[in-house]
Amino acid sequence: VDFTNTSSPNQYWSFWEFDDLSTNYQKHPERVYAAFGNYNVRLSINDLYGCTDDTTRIVPVRGRFLEGDIDVAPSNACEGQPVFLDYLPDGSFPTIPDTFFWMNDDVNFAMGTFHPITVFESGYYWVRGTDHYGCYVETEADTVNIVEVPPAFVYGDTNQCKDARFLLSGYAGSDPDIQYSWLMNGSLTGKTTALIQEMHSIPGIYTYRVIITIPNPAGGTCSDTSDPFRVRVRALPVPPGISYSITDCNDYTVELNATPALAYGTYNWSTGQNGTPVSVKTGGNFQLTYTDTFGCRSDSAVAVPKDPRVYLWIFPTGCFKICPPEVLTVTGPVIRFNQWQYIRNGS
Repeated sequence: VDFTNTSSPNQYWSFWEFDDLSTNYQKHPERVYAAFGNYNVRLSINDLYGCTDDTTRIVPVRGRFLEGDIDVAPSNACEGQPVFLDYLPDGSFPTIPDTFFWMNDDVNFAMGTFHPITVFESGYYWVRGTDHYGCYVETEADTVNIVEVPPAFVYGDTNQCKDARFLLSGYAGSDPDIQYSWLMNGSLTGKTTALIQEMHSIPGIYTYRVIITIPNPAGGTCSDTSDPFRVRVRALPVPPGISYSITDCNDYTVELNATPALAYGTYNWSTGQNGTPVSVKTGGNFQLTYTDTFGCRSDSAVAVPKDPRVYLWIFPTGCFKICPPEVLTVTGPVIRFNQWQYIRNGS
């Protein structure tokens, strides 16, 4: 209890009697009473001339009937799970404080007449409770540990092609305790790795989620589920048609065309050329790959006749002497031609 001497004019000395067999000569003393009750506190003053005066004041000291502790449930919680803090009065002192000052370490984060209170962060929590007389209780602190789960995300390309393999990643860090579970269209896939390989033969939209799970030190696990990641599997483009025409017989130039020639997407020929049309100097088998704007591909092939002159190596040239009755055999064409014939002596 703080006592203030309001006497005037300024006295020479003060003498306090606190009604508990203790005294004090300070002008503004303080006293801690060991028991509750009403105390007749007497102040006597003596001025410079020896004049004295005194006054008595009844000081009611209330019993400190506030004793209790803070209750934390649960002390280990998953991120996003509420933790309840409550004041539990001691059995010998059942009085509940009128006002609560909820503390996290040395920070007062909430005040009011309500209890319990909900928190969602790790910390060192305690509560100071006061009654309407100003008496207070301060509990011991207790620890709240919030288990933070790495955030769950799915990474990958949202556009895929029919019958093409693709990868999705849910990597959430290097912690060896991290566990992965994958959902597709709401059902568990059974895959438990950070990186998964998928392929679909039916075009459509497939929705993926990854669940990140880590152990809770108090038992059980804590988890986080990613937002939906939608993969659109697109049908393959229609295989391109291929036409060809021989534009020059002398040097045997062949023009290859994709049909129809689309303005979007790309055309790649087995010759290494791009676009359409392209020109080649020989016949043979050619392949055309069309890639649409989503990266989906289809192939077509065509066989173009070769320059007939490339087959003339099988015919002899120059002069040959044949002695009867020897017979000379000249080999004919090794492939089919639309037309061919032997010419002897110009006929």
